[in-house]
Amino acid sequence: IQNPNVAKVASHQPYETMFGVILLTNAEKVILEKLDDKEVLHKDLSKEQKQEWSSANELRDTITKIPHLGIFIDEVHHAANEEIKLRRVVSEWNDKGSVNMVAGFSGTPYLKSTEKISISEEVKIEHKEISNIVYYYPLIKGIGNFLKTPVLKTAYTSNRLEIVEQALREFLTDSKTYENALNSKIAIYCGSIENLEEQIYPKVCEILAESKLDSTHILKFHKGNKSYPEPKNALAEFENLDSPLSKIKVILLVQIGKEGWDCKSLSGVVLSQEGDCPKNMVLQTACRCLRQVQKHKDEKALIYLNEFNVKKLEEQLKQEQKMSLEEFQKGEKEKLIEVQRFDRTKRLHLSPIDFYQLKLVFENFITKSANPVKSLKSIKPTKDSFIIKEQDLENQVLNTEVKKRQIKEEVHFKLWLYAIIKESFHTLTMHDLTPFEKPLKKLFDTITLKENDKLYFNLDFDRKALESSIRKAFCDKRKFHIQKELIPQSASLLIASNLKSPIFVEDSKSFIPQQNIVQQIIDEDSGKIGTTLSEEDKANLIKILGEAGAQKAINEKEITILKSQGFDKDKTYHYLPYQTDSAYEREVFDEILKLQKFKELDLELYYNGDNALSEFKIESSYKNTNLGNYTPDFLILQRKQEQIHRILIVETKGQTFAENFKPKKAFMDEFIKLNNKEFGYKKFSFLYLQDADDKGNVLDKGNKLIGKINEALSFFETKE
Repeated sequence: IQNPNVAKVASHQPYETMFGVILLTNAEKVILEKLDDKEVLHKDLSKEQKQEWSSANELRDTITKIPHLGIFIDEVHHAANEEIKLRRVVSEWNDKGSVNMVAGFSGTPYLKSTEKISISEEVKIEHKEISNIVYYYPLIKGIGNFLKTPVLKTAYTSNRLEIVEQALREFLTDSKTYENALNSKIAIYCGSIENLEEQIYPKVCEILAESKLDSTHILKFHKGNKSYPEPKNALAEFENLDSPLSKIKVILLVQIGKEGWDCKSLSGVVLSQEGDCPKNMVLQTACRCLRQVQKHKDEKALIYLNEFNVKKLEEQLKQEQKMSLEEFQKGEKEKLIEVQRFDRTKRLHLSPIDFYQLKLVFENFITKSANPVKSLKSIKPTKDSFIIKEQDLENQVLNTEVKKRQIKEEVHFKLWLYAIIKESFHTLTMHDLTPFEKPLKKLFDTITLKENDKLYFNLDFDRKALESSIRKAFCDKRKFHIQKELIPQSASLLIASNLKSPIFVEDSKSFIPQQNIVQQIIDEDSGKIGTTLSEEDKANLIKILGEAGAQKAINEKEITILKSQGFDKDKTYHYLPYQTDSAYEREVFDEILKLQKFKELDLELYYNGDNALSEFKIESSYKNTNLGNYTPDFLILQRKQEQIHRILIVETKGQTFAENFKPKKAFMDEFIKLNNKEFGYKKFSFLYLQDADDKGNVLDKGNKLIGKINEALSFFETKE
């Protein structure tokens, strides 16, 4: 959630029961120190100050309250020591809250000055790299994979303008247009505003004019000085360089774009002189043009440097990346596997599946109007504690302790009222509470104590429960009526527009079948093999298959290669290939296709477990609580007069995920029952398979699995 009101959203989360919450914010939102003085009362603040208070202290305090907090920090080299504000904020969260991990990410994990670590009085280590790095991903692995491949050019001249001219002419010769009509761009770092305005800009205009390009294709971006003000609209153009509407080809920069600048269409960088960027940032600046536009495309990036900057680049590559200039230009390309995908739904005449969604409709009505006067008088603060249980490896409780909370929190009455309002999610205002300040102050005095002229919450009391009771005193009592509605739906088993091809993967084990079988199926579909074979070729193939011990691989009309492998290609694979989630899914798929009963009943098996590719999702609920969409793993279909008649929904689960699936599993009984009732016959059935249930040796597990599937397939034999 990247929003000024992120604190408001966060503050209303049910922290004790929620599965998780992700807050995305920039550092400035939590390191603001304005209005950090707890003595300032909220009523004394101006409107602007209140907003600053909300975006700074409130967000920071709210994050402190989140239990089991995991913090991820990008550009973590900016928070390397306790002198840095962001680092102090994180340390404060750790001291006050329940932080269980902090992970930082940085492309430059280096300290500004050397860190000295004393091993003993005689031995000391000096280290400039951040010392607690746990995972290192070298630059060389990214080059040629998700980064452009750099083409490094060294200019052996001291003349700045000659270097700029050489680089720009070469760039214009090889410049290209990327996908989505993005123009490739080159960034020229100018060192100073005077260099940019007086030397480089006129020269660039002159060179572009030769290609019939005018100054609208140049972006000058600097912060300005007395002689040259900041160029108008420069920031807006800079931030929209990756838009197809941007005409910019050449970007002239001064002290901008050295790190953290993400411009995929940037395909060239020029550092013509010492000082064009900080000496220790030549590597970071030179690599600004390496971000890829199109994945897995062989994109090049031109890096033009003078001799000084080449030397610095070489030093920094060796020191920071343990690589040479040659390796920098070559990279270490991973051998990605190309996977071709195909849509076969038309060939299989696979129509959409008709079914009924079961939806919960919530209605509420007032049973009792709010009576704050009476309700506030009846509220009594309750004691607060939490229980710590010690358990052994078999989850047997060894010891139970009741402990009090330890974190002291300073408080003021007005700020406390404001916290009650804030957590009411806009159902209360200060105007609502003001008439009841007297009873509220009485409750406040009960749960606070004074130490050294400051007020703190008394840790003996459950403050949160009290605040909740106060909010309830102003709310009408309501009763909820939950009604279940059946909504007819029709869902395709393949969203064809989402089937991208080709895709590139590091490992193809999760795909079934493998690419050689995929190609065989497509060739058969198109008539390249099978029916087009001559009688002589058929006879030879039959002989070869017979010698290989293959089972019946030919029928009267055509040779079906895949039947020699135990299944009919037109009884499965509505798209190719399937990308499965687990080895257990692949095992179940194989076992179903091999079953004799599956073939005898003329059934079809389709993988449905890819959320992005299937429309067949079931809206599930449990005990009047929505559980969200459930996408079953497999569907076994039986047709009647070419129409889908019966469907066995198959779900596979590993032991790790079995417990979380129990509510949805229970819901499926209701889904099956209601759908079958609406259709007037047994159209749906459900089979749940869990790998841990099939215990024993490999043979026993296989037999148990086959037995369960065979039993479930009896559904297709039942009479209507």
